Amino acid sequence: MNIGEGDETERNADQFASYFLVPGPTLYEKVDKIGRDNLDIENIIKLEQYFGVSHKAMLYRLVDEGFIDFQTAKYMEYGVVSIAARLGYDTSIYYPSSPDKKMGVLGYYISSADKLLDSGLISRGKYEELLLDAFRDDIVYGMNEGEARLD
Repeated sequence: MNIGEGDETERNADQFASYFLVPGPTLYEKVDKIGRDNLDIENIIKLEQYFGVSHKAMLYRLVDEGFIDFQTAKYMEYGVVSIAARLGYDTSIYYPSSPDKKMGVLGYYISSADKLLDSGLISRGKYEELLLDAFRDDIVYGMNEGEARLD
């Protein structure tokens, strides 16, 4: 499946997101809960909203894991924004980010780092390192967007 229309950077981002941001065990759990035969466009939108990935990234992953076939994915490529809006979801994940938008990681990565810290599997220093690697200095240093940092 040819994921991510446009330049190579967009395709690479979709592929990366489909594997890094959508961990296999969690995807299988969610799909089993929905039911493999119930993977319609609405449930796929629900999955991509849960994981915070683009529609193409989710379709790519579902095809790659054998949950849907290529033809089904091609059929589901269109109309996603209006369906997501009708379902009450935020549609910002379907549009390119503004070049001025601050980079940052949301969702599963942050909650996973929190769980690792809470369970004692990583130190506070490693936790902060993970957050800084995810461009989340706002969490590490307790800053809100637009706040100046005084060193």
